[in-house]
Amino acid sequence: MPGCWGINIAVAWTVLSLLFFRLQRPDGALLEVGVLWSSVLALTLVIKRRDRVGGVLLMPYLLWVS
Repeated sequence: MPGCWGINIAVAWTVLSLLFFRLQRPDGALLEVGVLWSSVLALTLVIKRRDRVGGVLLMPYLLWVS
């Protein structure tokens, strides 16, 4: 489970920031938002299988990325 969270935070947010702010590529960043949304959904589903409350508490994060 920590792997899902680490991938979500380290990879998705870092790449998104790099594309949008450093490279000034909003088109690439928009594609990365789709990847980020998918990873947040996967993270929510994985955690929900182990802890229902944890899955519910991740719903605002999923909505925020949406």
